[in-house]
Amino acid sequence: MNRHFLIAVDGSAYSRRALRYVAGIYKDVADVSVTLITVSKPIPSYLTEGAESYQVERTRLKRLEALVARQAEECSRILDDARDVLVREGMDPGNIQRKSVSQGMGPVKDVLLEAKSGLYDALVVGRRGLGRLAAYFMGSVTYGLLQQVVDVPLWIVDSPKESKKFLVALDVCRPCLKVLDHAAFVLSGVRDIHITVLHVIPRFRPFLGKEESASFDEVERLIEKHEEARLKELLGHIKEIFSEAGIGKEDIQIKIKKGGGGVAHEILKEYVARGTYIFPPRPSLRLITNIFQWCAENAPLFNTISISGYHIREAGSTAAQEVAFTLANGLTYVQTALDAGLELNIFA
Repeated sequence: MNRHFLIAVDGSAYSRRALRYVAGIYKDVADVSVTLITVSKPIPSYLTEGAESYQVERTRLKRLEALVARQAEECSRILDDARDVLVREGMDPGNIQRKSVSQGMGPVKDVLLEAKSGLYDALVVGRRGLGRLAAYFMGSVTYGLLQQVVDVPLWIVDSPKESKKFLVALDVCRPCLKVLDHAAFVLSGVRDIHITVLHVIPRFRPFLGKEESASFDEVERLIEKHEEARLKELLGHIKEIFSEAGIGKEDIQIKIKKGGGGVAHEILKEYVARGTYIFPPRPSLRLITNIFQWCAENAPLFNTISISGYHIREAGSTAAQEVAFTLANGLTYVQTALDAGLELNIFA
């Protein structure tokens, strides 16, 4: 079962994270090979266009030759450093190949072209952590790959933490089963892994292949009836696919959760990350407090708020700022509810 991964590197700390992540998983697996790819900077147009006079043309060619040599040297250094990281982490040097590409269509398209033409089992990149706006204006290879990748599994490594724990979120659909098949294939033979397969039973969404009638009170029962057949099919696929890959049942955990209702009204995040709002902050906080109180009395299982920091990070914050703003927002919601006379154990 040979597996071949393409890892895009640029000499940054972010690409080294991706290298260490892959090596941490596969250093003890013999039938895994890696190709390292880096894309050189484009040649300036004034060095690619011929000059009219002999002297100017001669100077241009010398400068072009020197630039090409410097870029080749830089690419070789980046690839050597990346190879050294993998070897230090325990990967077999004989399973590591290198490839430098002269930028033609741009780094995103150049990397994707190699990923598709080389028939790799996955493309692995490190993430810089730019927000969407910054990525749009400054350029982010990871963001571009995420937007343009088709038919190539893309792994984005965002954390320096090494782990052999994997979460596979599934529904019963063909694309989801492809994800399951990919996970089983790439993790076959990896020791000390823990795979959690998560399936969430949906609530109040289109789920029937044919029309059925039910009263409002019977909707949940109707969903659960159809979900039972879906779960049996899903569990059958999980058992078959992982068994064929040689992954033992002791390495797999199945989690099935019943989806709860919720409301997207994390208003302080909108102020911080997007600058958007309908009501000013104080009336907005009062609205949230009213929801806390009503749900505590009438819908205790309803998810009254989901406090998010993701959009703050996407807007350009650092990881520390993301956590700080998120915690501050959460404390504000709690304090506002307490000030309104609600008891903590009722709404939290």
